Amino acid sequence: MDSDVFMNQISLALSKPIQQRCADLAILFQRGSLRDLQAIFPLLVDNIFGPQGTLSWGLRSITVTLKSQDFHTLQQFLSPCGPFFQLIYGLLKDPFIKYDFSVAFLPIIVIFKSRPPNKVSKLLKTNLFGEVPSEYTAVLQPLEKHPRSEIWRSETILTVFLDMWLNNDQISHSFENNFNIASAKQPLHFNELPAGEYIRITRVLVKQLHGFASSGKVDDSNLGELKKITLPMMQGKMYIFLRNLVHRWPLDGSFRLVLELWLSFIQPWRYPGYPHTKLPPNQPEVHPDMDDNTNTATKAVDREYLQFIAENILAYVIIFQQLLPRFLRVDLASPKNSLMLYRLTKVFDQPNLVNLIREIEYCIENNDFSPTHGFSMPNSMPPLSPTSKWSSNTAYFDPAQMKSGPNSTFNASSRVARSFSNTKYSGIVRQKINELEGPNFHFKPLFAGAAAQEVFELIGHIKKAERTAENVIRARLEEIDKNSSGFMGFFKSLLLTGENSTDEFTLEERKKVPLYLNFSLQYLTDMFQITEPSNIDQDITPENSFVHQQNNITDNSLDSLLTPRRVMERKKTITYEGDPDLHPIRSNEFKLLVRMFYHWASKLNEKYLPLICQLYYRDDFTGRFARQIIMKPMTIYRYDKSISGKSPRIAEHLPPRISFRRFASHQFVAYVVIAILISKLFDYSLTSIVFFVIFCWFCVACFKAFTDNTHVYEHHSYNDSSLTDSF
Repeated sequence: MDSDVFMNQISLALSKPIQQRCADLAILFQRGSLRDLQAIFPLLVDNIFGPQGTLSWGLRSITVTLKSQDFHTLQQFLSPCGPFFQLIYGLLKDPFIKYDFSVAFLPIIVIFKSRPPNKVSKLLKTNLFGEVPSEYTAVLQPLEKHPRSEIWRSETILTVFLDMWLNNDQISHSFENNFNIASAKQPLHFNELPAGEYIRITRVLVKQLHGFASSGKVDDSNLGELKKITLPMMQGKMYIFLRNLVHRWPLDGSFRLVLELWLSFIQPWRYPGYPHTKLPPNQPEVHPDMDDNTNTATKAVDREYLQFIAENILAYVIIFQQLLPRFLRVDLASPKNSLMLYRLTKVFDQPNLVNLIREIEYCIENNDFSPTHGFSMPNSMPPLSPTSKWSSNTAYFDPAQMKSGPNSTFNASSRVARSFSNTKYSGIVRQKINELEGPNFHFKPLFAGAAAQEVFELIGHIKKAERTAENVIRARLEEIDKNSSGFMGFFKSLLLTGENSTDEFTLEERKKVPLYLNFSLQYLTDMFQITEPSNIDQDITPENSFVHQQNNITDNSLDSLLTPRRVMERKKTITYEGDPDLHPIRSNEFKLLVRMFYHWASKLNEKYLPLICQLYYRDDFTGRFARQIIMKPMTIYRYDKSISGKSPRIAEHLPPRISFRRFASHQFVAYVVIAILISKLFDYSLTSIVFFVIFCWFCVACFKAFTDNTHVYEHHSYNDSSLTDSF
C-alpha cells in the first residue's frame, strides 16, 4: 500500500466514532508495512492520550455505565492482546526502530536525581547527558547470558513507571547548590504536591502490581521472574513517596486519596491475582477495589504475607505514627474525616494483621540510636511529630521495660515472640531501616509496647466528636421539622426537592458519622488491646494533651475546633458588603430563577443605564415613582486579591439599577402558586388575577410616590464603569 494512501486512511479512521475507529485501525495495522507503522505510531499515541494537551480519545470520561459499548470496544482495542499492543509487538521485532521521547515530558527530579549533570539517569541518550547509570546497564543492554534477558523490556517499562511516578520531589537547597549550570536551577520547584488524578493513577499502578505479583506463585516461566521482582522494585520508592505525601498534604478531605493509596499498598492480600476464568453463574464477582464501609467481618490475613510485612514494616508503623496526630488536628464530626478514620482503623483491625506486625516488631534489636531525625541527603525524609510518649525519632524504647498502661493489657504469651529476634526478619528490617531512613533513625514499635498517649487522646477526641455529630444531626432534624411546619412549609415541601440547608453535607451523610466513629473506637481499643476506654476522658488533661501542646487549645472540648455549629455561629456575624445581586444564592431562593433574572436585569441595565439614571434622579412625580421600582445607588466593597501578599479593601459605587432578585424567592413563587390555585378553584381568569395584582401594586406605588418628600442629588455619571464590572 502506498505510504500517502495509508496515512490518509489512518487520518480518516481517526476522525470516525469510537467503535468504527477501532475497527478500521485494527484492519489498517494488519495491512500497513513496518515502515508505515513506524511512521504512524507517534501520531497514534498523541491522538489517543494527548500528552501535549491536544485532543485525545477521552478515556477518562468513558465508563461502563455511560457508554458501555464504547468502553468494551476500547478495552479490547487497548488490551495486552488487542490491536494496539499487537502493533507494539510488531515494532519491537526490529531492534533498529526508535521512538523519540521528548525530555520535556520527564519530571525535573527524574533528570537531576542525585547525580551531577554528566551522569544523569530511566533511559536518556548518552550523548545528551553522559553515561547511563550502572544499575540500568543490564536493563538497557541485555546480553545472551543475562538470566532475565527475556523480560528486559517489561522490566524497563516498570522501571520507568516507578522512577517517574514515585519519585520524591523534595529537593534540598544544598543539592541545588551543587549544580554548576545556572540554567539547571531555574526549572526546579519545591514543595509541589501532585494532583488528585496523579494519586489515583498511582493507586491503579499499585493495585495492578499487587495482582501481577500474586499471580506469580505458580508461574515458573520467564514472566514469573518478572513477577518475583515487581514488589521489591516498588517498595522502597513507594514508602518514600507516601512519607512525604502524608507530611505535606493539607488537612482537608482530599487526603482520602493519599490514605487509600497507602491502604492499597499495605494490603497485597486484597489483590490475589485470580486467573482470568469465568465464575459460576451463582457466584458473584469479587471486586477487590471496592472500599468496604460496613462493619462486616473480614478474612484473617494469611501468614504467607509475613515476608511482605517484614520488608515493609516501616510503611505500616511509621506512616501510622504520622497519621495519628493528623486526626487529632481535624474535626472528626465531619463525614469526610470520620470516614477516613474508619477506613484506617478497619484495615488495621483485620484479624491477625496486628499480630503479624507485632511479631516483626519484636524481631528488631533496638540499639542506642540517636534521636535526631532531620533532612539529609540522600535520605531527605520528613520528621515525625515529636511527643513525650511515642515517636520513632524521640525517646529510646526498650522492649525489656515494656509495661501495660493504666488502661491497656497485653497477652503474656505475646512476649514469647521476642525469640524471633534472631530470625531472618531481624536482618531484613534492619537493612530496610538503614536504606530508607538512615543509620541514625530510631525505631519505636507500634503494637509491641503499651499504647502511646496519642492513642488515648484520639479515643477521647472520637468520643467528643461522636457527641458533636449527634448534636448536629439533632439540630438538622429540628431545622427540617421547623421548615416543613405551617402553611408556608407545606408549599415549600411541594415546590422544593431535596434538603434546604446551608450545610455542605446531606442529612444521610451526617447520620453515618456516629456509626463511623463508633466502629473506629471499637477497632482502636481492639487493636491496641485497651480494656477501659470509658475512663479516657478523665485520664487526659490539658497539661499532657498533645492537642494542647501543638495547637495551644485551652478549652478541653470539641468546641475549640471549627465544628459545623461554630461555623454556623460565625456566619451570623458576617455581613455581605458586595453587590446585592451577586450575593451567594440563599436557601430560600431558587437557583435557576436567580440566575435567569440576573441575566435579564444585566441586559436591561447595560442597555438602558443612562435612561434608568435619568428617571431615578428626576425631582418630580415621575422620579419619585421610578424610585419605587429602581434600586437606589450604593457603595460596595471588595478585596483586591491580585496584589501578592495583600488584599486591600476597595470601595466601588453602584449607580441606580434594575433588580429582579426578589422575584426568585420561595415566598414570591408561593404567592404565584396560590394565585393559580385561586383562579382554578373559583373559575377566575388567570389574566384577570394578574391584572388585579398589578393594579393593586400600582396604587401602592403611587401612594408612596405622593408621600415621598425626599430629594436625591445626582453625583455620579451615567457611564459609570463599576456597573459594567458588577454585571
